[in-house]
Amino acid sequence: MFDVAIINYEMGNLRSILSACEAVGLKATITDNPKIIKKSKSIILPGVGAFNQAIKNIKKKKLFRVILDFYYSKKPVIGICLGMQILFEESEENLNTKGFGIIKGAVREFNYRNKNNVINIGWRKIKVKKFKNTYLDILNNKKFYFIHKFICVPNDKNIILAHSNYLNKKFCAAVKYQNVEAYQFHPEKSGINGIKIYKNLKKKIMI
Repeated sequence: MFDVAIINYEMGNLRSILSACEAVGLKATITDNPKIIKKSKSIILPGVGAFNQAIKNIKKKKLFRVILDFYYSKKPVIGICLGMQILFEESEENLNTKGFGIIKGAVREFNYRNKNNVINIGWRKIKVKKFKNTYLDILNNKKFYFIHKFICVPNDKNIILAHSNYLNKKFCAAVKYQNVEAYQFHPEKSGINGIKIYKNLKKKIMI
């Protein structure tokens, strides 16, 4: 049994996430094997790229239902960047593609004063809200690495775990919903602050 199954749908910083997990002593694997995923203590949905291609790859590998079933099992699910976005119902990036719909809401383009092609790249501070049992514990006002053009807009603002700011626009940087915690930033690229997230995950699943 693995502590973490990093879902391989061929769109993410898989090796970087694996290295971060191993650095804190988590037994992790990169996999698209349903049996291994089912038996793991937690899963990480990574992701870099287009919304529709992500869902297409997941369905091609017959992992859509596997991931949903894992969520329904109440074990920890973590989404990173695109892996966060596909947990929502839909995205403006690809209007004909539906996401998992675990989180009600949509993914919108990061327009600034109606300008298109705004991309948030770089280190930004996050403002963490007071939540119980979050992997972002003690990480308020810390910097994380972002690279994204689209932002998540949940229907229920109460599930927003953290905000960040770019070009004077506040946006959702993380959400926490039931057994799901997801980040628009990349913990695996965020140095010691990112490593702390994996340490907190380890504490959770080792209980």
